[in-house]
Amino acid sequence: MQTTKLRQIEYHTLVKKMWRMEDNAIQPLMEVVDLLKFIKRQARAKRFYELKNSKCCLLDDFVVENNEGNILICGLFKSAIKDFRPKLINTSTAVERDNPKEKKEGEIEKTHFCIKVVNEAEYQEVFIVLEKNGYGISINQIIEYLNEFNKKLIKSKNLKRSYTIKHMSILRSDFRDVLGSMNRVRIAEIHMNKQLLGSDALNYSNRQIAVKEDVVLMVKAKKGFSLQEFSFDCLQKVGGGPAGISRMRVWGNTDDGQHILIDTELFGKKTEISCDINPDTGEVKTFSIYRQLKEMIIPM
Repeated sequence: MQTTKLRQIEYHTLVKKMWRMEDNAIQPLMEVVDLLKFIKRQARAKRFYELKNSKCCLLDDFVVENNEGNILICGLFKSAIKDFRPKLINTSTAVERDNPKEKKEGEIEKTHFCIKVVNEAEYQEVFIVLEKNGYGISINQIIEYLNEFNKKLIKSKNLKRSYTIKHMSILRSDFRDVLGSMNRVRIAEIHMNKQLLGSDALNYSNRQIAVKEDVVLMVKAKKGFSLQEFSFDCLQKVGGGPAGISRMRVWGNTDDGQHILIDTELFGKKTEISCDINPDTGEVKTFSIYRQLKEMIIPM
């Protein structure tokens, strides 16, 4: 009897696309905790939302905890297809019978997620690690859901909406190939060893005891320009000795306008996990997948 089930995992960041800004037009969705709490305060029926493909979903539950100054949120969405009631067939005898459920009822599908909110003085980011369940809901449908309730949250505060919630996919295929496929590189973040400060290149004081191990250089492209060639040059130096580049993160756009992030530190991370299942229902056990999602997102 099967006791575990494989689940595919996706990596993304949650961001705001500001409507009237050229610089910093993409910002981390630092309001995500407040938004989720607002949704949870709604009556269960009001949390239910009809997506654009005959599927309904709701944010069922989540837990917020602190992890070394960062916020971790583990939660799940439940979804179901509406107006779908085919006959049932016995997988042992091939006998068919009418489906006893009502037409408005649907089988529950769970989609688990874990969010990490990094809010440091010099660095903010909102990561989400998501269970990819073909019968559940996708990251695009989650974004649709969050935008719908964010409109209600902002309206409840008598404020005007100034942004749309988006996601940036953290791609894990070959870094060089993804970088080459971008039609524009907007931002390049370069992590270098602090020894560079005392090198001939910068000639700063060698007293670097108070400096973190990594020095982070953030480079932004001029309007209409791309940092693609600059990023390729930096990529050649990744891992190149104690004063070389230890990590690179690049933000850019694809030809179809999708915002993506690539990170040399995330390449090689798992995209598949094995989860315990409920022997009666065949569903993945929530505590089993939460534990593994947390293990994956904490180092990010």
